[in-house]
Amino acid sequence: MAPRFALPARPARPAEPPSGRREVGALAVLVLVFLVSSLGLRGLARMVLGVSLPELVVEAPLVAGLAWGHTLWRRREARRRARLAAAASEGPDFRAIVGAFAAVSRESLDVQANTEAFLEAVAEALSPTHQLVVVRRQGLLEALGARGVDDVDAHLRRGPTPDEVTIPLKVGERLVGRLLLGPRANGADYSEVDLGLLDSLGQSLALSLRNAELFHELAGQERLRRELEIACDVQMGLLPKRVPVLPGAALAAHCVPALEVGGDLFDFVQIDATRWGVLVGDVAGKGVPAALMMAVTLTLFRAIAPGIPSPASTLGRLNKLVHRNRPSNKTFVAAAYYIYDARDGSILLANAGHPPPLVDGQPVPVKGLPLGINPKMVYKEVRFTLAPGSSLVVYSDGLEDVENEAGESLGHQRLEELFARLAPRQPGEAVVAMQQAIGAFAGAVMQPDDQTVTILRRDPRPAPPTLAADRPADERRAGGRPPDAPLSPGRSAAAAGMSTPGVPGPPAPADPATPAS
Repeated sequence: MAPRFALPARPARPAEPPSGRREVGALAVLVLVFLVSSLGLRGLARMVLGVSLPELVVEAPLVAGLAWGHTLWRRREARRRARLAAAASEGPDFRAIVGAFAAVSRESLDVQANTEAFLEAVAEALSPTHQLVVVRRQGLLEALGARGVDDVDAHLRRGPTPDEVTIPLKVGERLVGRLLLGPRANGADYSEVDLGLLDSLGQSLALSLRNAELFHELAGQERLRRELEIACDVQMGLLPKRVPVLPGAALAAHCVPALEVGGDLFDFVQIDATRWGVLVGDVAGKGVPAALMMAVTLTLFRAIAPGIPSPASTLGRLNKLVHRNRPSNKTFVAAAYYIYDARDGSILLANAGHPPPLVDGQPVPVKGLPLGINPKMVYKEVRFTLAPGSSLVVYSDGLEDVENEAGESLGHQRLEELFARLAPRQPGEAVVAMQQAIGAFAGAVMQPDDQTVTILRRDPRPAPPTLAADRPADERRAGGRPPDAPLSPGRSAAAAGMSTPGVPGPPAPADPATPAS
């Protein structure tokens, strides 16, 4: 809390001696009076009495009278100057008052304490009947401090009275508040010097209020930043920490939010002993709202996807649940979901408004409305076999929207060419090379959207279909990516390499191609 404002003591100054110019002027007046009086008395005596008076008879009393008058004038002037000197030594020193309050207000960001110190300084200097410091917060008038005001709320509703002086509290051109000042207690008007004092004090108070406002804004931003960091950790924790080890194929995934949190998602689900599902989604929008919907979508998908061998059926069910749980009619989720069958390398794929997946850089033509728009939407699925050595890439449109310093987008065609060149590489290597290529294209430009990609590559020499247990991403070494090569600075969720034999899982459904109801 700021220390209480104390009116600075002004050192007493000795009374100034009478001005030499005033003394010379007084003597000149006395000489003139003496000459006029002397000549006038002599002339009057000759005209009335007919006699000529001696000089001593005329001039001696005249000199004595003028000397006595001069002495009285000197005493009166001395008393006047003494009173002025006493008033100057005992009255307020405006410059010292402003300096003292500025020093007090700099010591603390306590708005209430600084306002009280300001009111005390004004009261000591000018003795107004009442004071009121008013600011506007969130469109409403608020009194920060008041003296001599019985009903502050009524005064605010009534507004300034005609006998009040209104002093704006400004920092530059920014109006921070106003000071409403009643008449002086002694009835005197506020002089130009008084108004100058109020203006100087008001600027110091306005600066104090603005500094406190900025401090609280920065504190709020820092608190929000910490909360967003926590939210980012929570969101990244929702994404899979492992990628499944697939017989006869390698898998990698990569996700980078444009902001601290985002709406992109990916997930993996095991359907049976030889089939795995891979989902990539993109919630409309960015930031916290998209992140919340992303968490809802992941939760719903994990609840319904296991055991369903049809991507179209899974997206249909997910579509109804997203539509039922979306926060507004403007919320939807673009998604692509496919199931990989390790027995023959086949892919069963359905698309809900997502960019077309790429096989060796060539798009797979399957379309559908994003999730959450039409609850009666029936999705189609396409089946194809991934040739040995070929790669299937599913990515969010944030990759297409990557911009360079010239404002040019990366675009769909460049991405097709990029993934066509990366198709022979292992998924882990391809993710690192993709990051490098996109980083070289974008330069230092902040990207407008989240970026997510999953890459599935079938082995050039497929192994017999077996099931391997999931392992953490950092334990896999056969994916072609060096163990210490980062996928993204703290953002990549998973990367996987070639599979290894494992333990058989639950039995497969009788007809893998038959959609579940």
